Amino acid sequence: MSKVPAVLLSSVLVLAGLTACSTAPATSASDCEPVVQGGSTSTAVRVSSDLAEEPDAHFSAPLDGTVTERTVAVAGDGPVVTEDTLPSVTFSIYDGTTGDEVVSTGIDAPTLATALAAQAPVIDDALQCATGGSRLVVTLGGEDAAPLAQAFAGYGVAADSTIVVAIDVHDVLPRVASGSPQAVFASGLPAVVQDAEGTPGINIPSTPAPSTLRVAELIAGDGAPVDTDRPVLVNAMIVLWDDGQIVSSSWQDNTPSLLDVSSIAADDAMGQTFTTMLSDRTAGSRVVAVVPPENGYGAEGAGQIPGGATQIIVLDVLGNLGDGQ
Repeated sequence: MSKVPAVLLSSVLVLAGLTACSTAPATSASDCEPVVQGGSTSTAVRVSSDLAEEPDAHFSAPLDGTVTERTVAVAGDGPVVTEDTLPSVTFSIYDGTTGDEVVSTGIDAPTLATALAAQAPVIDDALQCATGGSRLVVTLGGEDAAPLAQAFAGYGVAADSTIVVAIDVHDVLPRVASGSPQAVFASGLPAVVQDAEGTPGINIPSTPAPSTLRVAELIAGDGAPVDTDRPVLVNAMIVLWDDGQIVSSSWQDNTPSLLDVSSIAADDAMGQTFTTMLSDRTAGSRVVAVVPPENGYGAEGAGQIPGGATQIIVLDVLGNLGDGQ
């Protein structure tokens, strides 16, 4: 058995047609119809129920599944996983042919389920309607199992093996800001709008850029307080004030990034700006900042940000990973 590190990806560049609206995740499991149902294969797997320990799954091998099935071994009382959410998970993968555990992430470092779903897209479906704090058994058969069987061929997994995944759902975070819109009275800030999916866009005023750092909360999140001593999951967009160029945006493939401001140096101006944006926020908040050069990358610039540039940054503060269990 091997440990698999938690992996988070970041992405760039998006802007869509814009209107003012907001989205929010479903709040009741009873209102949610699972995409993947249980069956004789998933119910044949017995898994330990102590969420403080790694899942320990047992079944009579070989397990022969032809479709993907899901059984809820432990039902949590946290938020519901929907298409509008980002669940953080840990998991263990078993070879259905031999019964052996192939890999495990452990339980101490949850990562976004998107990392696992990138290997096996059906995982996204299997997680729908699960709740934070749950332990699931997912059995993948046929074409659904093939990507994982191929990925772990080096561990002795046969190409036609049924794959068993025991998944712990830790926290369920919003994909976009969700909460109470806030009145903003500060001058010098651009207007921030969003499309039907929650993707922001920025209307930059024709006035000169402010010469001092301006920060405002646009949406007060309705989630848990964010702990800036731990990495914070965010969606982020950076736009140049002068020409409106989108330098980066993580909304394109719905893959947020982790910001770790716990060890920011006092002379790291950009890091201190992110610290200011994240401090005293709750999950689901949206924050905008106008960042002059002295609070950003100075006269030298960095990457696609030229020297002396004023940046506009929009953050959706999604929360800390692993809070839900």
